Amino acid sequence: ALAEQPGYPEAACVRANALFQLRRFEAALRAYDAAVAADAGMPEAHAGRGLALLKLGRAREALACFETALALRPGHPASHRQRGEALLALGERSQAIAAFGQARESARQAGQDAADIDFALAALGVGAPPERAPLVYVKALFDQYAGHFDRHLTGVLDYRTPALIGAALARHAGAAHLATADLGCGTGLCAPFLRPLARSLAGVDLSARMLEQARATGLYDELARADIGAWLEARADDLDLVVAADVLVYFGPLETLFAQVRRALRPGGWFCFSTEAIEADAGPDHVLLPSSRYAHSPDYLRRLARERGFVTVEAERAVVRSEDGAGVAGHLLVLRAA
Repeated sequence: ALAEQPGYPEAACVRANALFQLRRFEAALRAYDAAVAADAGMPEAHAGRGLALLKLGRAREALACFETALALRPGHPASHRQRGEALLALGERSQAIAAFGQARESARQAGQDAADIDFALAALGVGAPPERAPLVYVKALFDQYAGHFDRHLTGVLDYRTPALIGAALARHAGAAHLATADLGCGTGLCAPFLRPLARSLAGVDLSARMLEQARATGLYDELARADIGAWLEARADDLDLVVAADVLVYFGPLETLFAQVRRALRPGGWFCFSTEAIEADAGPDHVLLPSSRYAHSPDYLRRLARERGFVTVEAERAVVRSEDGAGVAGHLLVLRAA
C-alpha cells in the first residue's frame, strides 16, 4: 500500500503496529515516526510510538507521546491507561493511580467494561481486590505474550516451575500411566515432564494463541480453550493427575478451585501446583501484589488442602523465577486425594 501511495498515514501506522507485534521495537518506532510525519494529528500513531518507547525503556519520552495522543483524542481509555503505565515505569505511583482512575472513568462513560482497569488499581492498593484476575485481562495478557512466551520465561525470567514440578512428580507419582490435566498449559512448557507419566494429557488455557503453540509440541491428546474452573466442573472422578504451574497466581481465594480439582480427581489422584509466597505465615491468606499476581501463605494452602479432601505429600519453598535480577519466592505443593 505504501509503495502504491507513499505517505499514506494509516498504512504507515498499521505497518508500525505489525512491526511492534513482531517485537521489532526499534523498527516500529521508526515506522511510527513516519506515520506521525505523514499525519501529526493521528492519535493512534502517537500512542503506538509511546508503546514502542516503553518497550525500549524510554518511559519519559513515552509519557509525552501518550499525553499528545490524549490532547488529540481526550477521554480515550486506552491512552489514559498507557499514560498510567508510563508513570509507573517512572516511579510516579500517585500520578499513575490518578491516570488509571481517569482510564476507568473514561471506559465507563464509553460503556466499556473496566474490570481490567479496576484490577490494575487494586494491584496498586486502590479498592478491594477481586477474587481472581478478570478473564479478559488474563486472555489479553497471554494472547499478546504467546509468540515470545517460552523465550522470555526461560531466557529472561529463568522460569523453573515446570522442571520443579517434574522432579516432584518423579519423586512421588513414579512412572504411572495417569489421566493428566495441565491447567493453564500455555505453550506447553510442562508437557515434556508430564508426557512420560501420562496415559492421556489434556491442556486447558484461555488463550487461543497459547494453545496454537501447545498444539505444535505434539505432546497433548486434547487441548481446550476454556476457563479451568468450567472445564473441571464437567469432570468427576475422571483424572489421576492435575497440574497447575504458575496458574494460582491469578486467583485469590482458592476454595472453589481446590473443590473443583478434588471432584475431578479419582481417589488417590495427585494435585501438583505452584504459588508465589507470602513471606510471613501470620497475616492474610492471600494478597494481590503490585505485579498483578496473587501470593498465598503456606498455612492457608495446607489448611485448604486438608479441608478439601487432600493429604499434603510435599510442601516446599522454591525460587520459581527471577524478576529484576532477584529470585521470586514461591511454594511447590504435591497433594494426594484422600
